[in-house]
Amino acid sequence: MDFNLSKEQELLRDGLGRFLSTRYDLEKSRAAAKTGAGWQPDIWRGFADELGVLGAALPEDVGGISGGPVEVMVIAEALGYALGVEPHVDTVVVAGGLLRRAGGPVATALLEKVVAGTAIVALAAAESGSGEQWQDVLTVADRDGDEWVLRGSKIVAMSAPLATHLLVTARTSGGLSLFLVETDSAPTGIKSHSYRTVDDRRAADLVFDGLRLPADAQLTNPYGYTLRDRQQLLVGQRHHRIRRAGRGPDDRKLRKRLVDHCSQSTWMSGGCDSPDHLIGRAAHELRRGLVERGRAERAGQ
Repeated sequence: MDFNLSKEQELLRDGLGRFLSTRYDLEKSRAAAKTGAGWQPDIWRGFADELGVLGAALPEDVGGISGGPVEVMVIAEALGYALGVEPHVDTVVVAGGLLRRAGGPVATALLEKVVAGTAIVALAAAESGSGEQWQDVLTVADRDGDEWVLRGSKIVAMSAPLATHLLVTARTSGGLSLFLVETDSAPTGIKSHSYRTVDDRRAADLVFDGLRLPADAQLTNPYGYTLRDRQQLLVGQRHHRIRRAGRGPDDRKLRKRLVDHCSQSTWMSGGCDSPDHLIGRAAHELRRGLVERGRAERAGQ
């Protein structure tokens, strides 16, 4: 296995290194982080216009070069060495990755703006009660005619004070979805409390109070399909596993218990059960049913 950088990756590393060593003044960067806007827009424009690093890990059809994790590593290493405060990870890596997975004309158009350096995108997913469970989302989006109405709150949305667009996770009647919010065109229905974090970055706590969004603001969920589709897939997998285990009366009862558990899952109605939890529960039920059947057969002998 070859761990050496390719020639293109070396050019990316060397070009970004030269740019930062000659253009990225540490005193200006510290001043921007502590008392200024929190970043240097002219440096960001240089990333896009002079170096093209904003599209290094994004697809060619949006203006990128279709790089991968190695390109991200090279850029992150250079920015870390220069103590850069620009929102590369938040906009390009996190938001860019979600937009690429979402697909569609709206996401594609926004990715083109990211590559061009004209859009800053931040993810607003964490909530006060979610902790490490990203799927525990209380923010809701209700359909009202041709619009979505967003209600709820998010905390510690990194780079949100700098962002031209937000990616917001919210729960709909069909499951968990990802919504696009244009901060410039959303003057009402959103409140933001901005602050500086301990590492001199910008973050914000957000409150959505009846924020109205167009129909195409719903991009998708992070997996590219609705949670109801996920539920149907899990039910089908359990059916298949139990059918392989046998076709006796005990198996039919076990199959019914598992299907009922999936259909009534609190995860689908906004509770805390995750897909992984359901899979583990199904495996436990299957093992217990087979053990009980074995005991009954031995007792009958």
